[in-house]
Amino acid sequence: MDFYEFNKLAGGLLLAGVVTMFIGIFGNTLVPKQDGGHGAEPHGTEMAAAAPSAPAKPAGPEPIAAMLAEADIARGESITKKCTTCHTFADGGATKQGPNLYNIVGADIAAREGFGYSDAMAEHPGEWDYANLNAFLFKPKKFIKGTKMTFVGLKKTRDRADLIAYLRTLSASPRPLPEGGPSEPAQEGEAEPKAALPAPPAPVQAAEQAPLDALPEPEGQAWSFSLIGAAAAAEPARSLAERLAAADLKKGKKVSRKCAPCHTFDKGGKKRIGPNLWNIVGADVGAREGFKYSKGMIAFGGKWTYERLDAYLTKPRKVVKGGKMAFVGLKKPKDRADVIAFMRTMADEPLPLP
Repeated sequence: MDFYEFNKLAGGLLLAGVVTMFIGIFGNTLVPKQDGGHGAEPHGTEMAAAAPSAPAKPAGPEPIAAMLAEADIARGESITKKCTTCHTFADGGATKQGPNLYNIVGADIAAREGFGYSDAMAEHPGEWDYANLNAFLFKPKKFIKGTKMTFVGLKKTRDRADLIAYLRTLSASPRPLPEGGPSEPAQEGEAEPKAALPAPPAPVQAAEQAPLDALPEPEGQAWSFSLIGAAAAAEPARSLAERLAAADLKKGKKVSRKCAPCHTFDKGGKKRIGPNLWNIVGADVGAREGFKYSKGMIAFGGKWTYERLDAYLTKPRKVVKGGKMAFVGLKKPKDRADVIAFMRTMADEPLPLP
């Protein structure tokens, strides 16, 4: 090999080395080194850490157990208008495209005689407890794949709670509310509470129309009539007598629809979950024949005077400790006066206004 050939070979090797070095530097720039934490993090990892994670969608409907005690039963009844094309709700109601739904809460799934259920529904185990009803009403076809139910479902949790609370009233013995929610606020006539109840107060005589502060307040009874005093203090400009004198009977009749799922108002009307309310203004407390009252209501005693009705309708469970009334009450004084004035007309001889 002469000197000229040697220089050519050396130059080629040098050029190859330089090219290899630049390729290595350029490659490290494009693809950062990953060496267990000693090198730079990959760009994809940085972007993933910086990007906010999307909130996970709930796997199913929100629970309703805590909402049932405060649910709006009248509103639930209005929601059933979406169901009346295919279902009836009265005791002994006819079968339509869907089965009758009286006493459905707690009933076995696919157990209505005379109705042809889909195979998917017939093979589904269990009963229509609160959880199953909540899941089914949220999205029927997802809960029972293959069901013939065409209704798409109720997305709003409140709608499902109100509807199920109403369905619960369609029974001679409504199913107890689920554990884990508020304490059982069942209607009058259900099982008596196990806790000891207070001793009854001295009854108010039939002719007694004493002012509120003169009515007897048994020792240790927090409920008595303190609520009435609080209501009066909140609205000192208009007494109950003034509100009753200016009451709107048509509005009162409309407000009374909130009570219709549990009570009847006509003369000789049947008892439901609650007693019939014909001639209730001025009547003895807990005295409707054939209806089983709670110990708390019997302990309340006395007469349904205007003052007592106003207090009771403000917040029933606070006024009658141990009562089983589920209705949460009427906050507006005008609404209470309107409905009391309407109930007053439901009598052969209405009680004179105060």
